[in-house]
Amino acid sequence: MNPVKEHIDASDDLATIGHEIRNAATPVAVVARLLGSLYGDDPQLVSYGRMLSRQADLLAALATRLAWSAPQVACANAAQRVETDGMVDICELVEHSVQVAQANVQQHRAVHIDVPIQALWIHGEFGRLSQVFVNLLINALRYTSSQGSVRICAARAGRHCYVRVSDDGIGIAPEDLGAIFTRYARADDARSKAQQGMGVGLAVVREIVTAYGGSVTAFSAGRGCGAEFVVRLPVAPSPIRTSTPSSLSGA
Repeated sequence: MNPVKEHIDASDDLATIGHEIRNAATPVAVVARLLGSLYGDDPQLVSYGRMLSRQADLLAALATRLAWSAPQVACANAAQRVETDGMVDICELVEHSVQVAQANVQQHRAVHIDVPIQALWIHGEFGRLSQVFVNLLINALRYTSSQGSVRICAARAGRHCYVRVSDDGIGIAPEDLGAIFTRYARADDARSKAQQGMGVGLAVVREIVTAYGGSVTAFSAGRGCGAEFVVRLPVAPSPIRTSTPSSLSGA
């Protein structure tokens, strides 16, 4: 065993876990605010809302400390953690990711969804793959004004499924495109001011997509011109429905 590599892998995991805890705590804070605003005449619900709000703040603070306690290390261990035996319908995955991402932003914003009518299957585990699109959608929503547009579309081309997450927000400077998938990287001053994050979300995206045999690429014409992230994943064959014992006996 290599103790240096074990230390790096453990530090990498700490940063990833901290980032995901922070994302998971945000919807709790949203529910807490809703309880206070929608049910302000119910003292018990208001009390529950305050409790949830305090716990969400605590989780967010702990997540930040956890992530920043990990040193800046390479993020090449994701391939050892993913499961590739499962099958996921990209259409269902996109709709789920949109709901989670919208709960992670303070103001509800519409996301335009364009997916095939029929199921489009890919290999992977639903929870891990949802991290990819939740992270991309959260960025798009946070970096786009309330009057802006955020879109996610999925389509098949040959043996691959392409999912595009695009926005017309603040964009990315050309010189920053090559580094935004690096852990702890911050694209530029404008994006840093728009989101007080820990700089690991896009690194997590690349880790997971690469582990499933895919790729992710960022495009932007520059500041103020929006951004687009294209995820490419191998298509899986449609699952075959097998007959149940009861249906065979009744034949």
